[in-house]
Formats: sequence, structure tokens, C-alpha cells
Amino acid sequence: MENLILCDYSTKNLEISLDLVEKTMREKNLKFNVYPICLEEEIWPLQQECLDLVVSSLSLHWTNDVQVALLRILDSLVPDGALIGTFIIVILVSRVI
Repeated sequence: MENLILCDYSTKNLEISLDLVEKTMREKNLKFNVYPICLEEEIWPLQQECLDLVVSSLSLHWTNDVQVALLRILDSLVPDGALIGTFIIVILVSRVI
């Protein structure tokens, strides 16, 4: 890996993530570039086909428009790129008796 892009809508969470990544890099003697980006799904600064892998853990469900966020992520992936993600889906069911 040459580059790691950390994205979050919270600057505090981004700083925490960056500290953890830098600590791990030192402990494991790893060398790669780290680029922290504070963003919202409505403003997507990454160009098309620039990412090999996107990992999202329990954050996609916070977006205002999940479909748009997913489309932007998929557009940013190279043709053989991968999206690994988890998010919470709530389905409300009403039943009339």
C-alpha cells in the first residue's frame, strides 16, 4: 500500500483515527502516505477511478442520502476496486389486525 485516505465528517474522529494509524505504523515499521480528509457525503472531493479499496464500518447509515453516497464511492473505485462496508438498516413494519 502506498497511500491511505482517512475520511470522516468529524474532525475529532479523524484526529483519533490518524493518531491510531500513525501509532500502528511506528509499531509495525510501516511506511505509506496518510491523507486525512474531513468531508460530508454531499461534498465528495475524490475523482473517478482513483481508489482501489473503500472500507466503511458503521458510518454509511448516518448519511442523508445513502444511495448518492454509495454511487459516489463506486464511481471513485477503479474497475477492479472493492467496497467493504457495514451499516445498520432499520425496517419499520406496521401490521393491522
